[in-house]
Amino acid sequence: MKPESGALAETAESVAAAFRDHWVAVAEREGRLAGAVLYKRHGEAEIYLGRLSVLPEFRGQGIAAALVHHVETHARVLGAAAVTLGVRIALPANLRFFQGQGYHEVGRDTHAGFEQPTSIRLEKRLDAR
Repeated sequence: MKPESGALAETAESVAAAFRDHWVAVAEREGRLAGAVLYKRHGEAEIYLGRLSVLPEFRGQGIAAALVHHVETHARVLGAAAVTLGVRIALPANLRFFQGQGYHEVGRDTHAGFEQPTSIRLEKRLDAR
């Protein structure tokens, strides 16, 4: 699937380095790590959500939605106006998932070496709750 996911190039060291400037939320089921998400402040008004993942045996149980909700709740506490993220066009199920969570397209990006857009930028504006 082109372009390849950046997650495929991750190493233990690069993940550990991300912990220095990202928040990390994890989900546990039956005493096991079931999913995780990394997120960080992006400018003053946004939180960028990245690297959302749920182990295959735990998918379809609402874990991804719960992790996204956690990020949005923390973003509100931090005073952020929006949560943003990118979804590769080659992964339409991921796009549908985030649209179902209230995210909408705000732009498209093209990875280096490609002529057509390869990624969709999504955003969810947050209310003050």
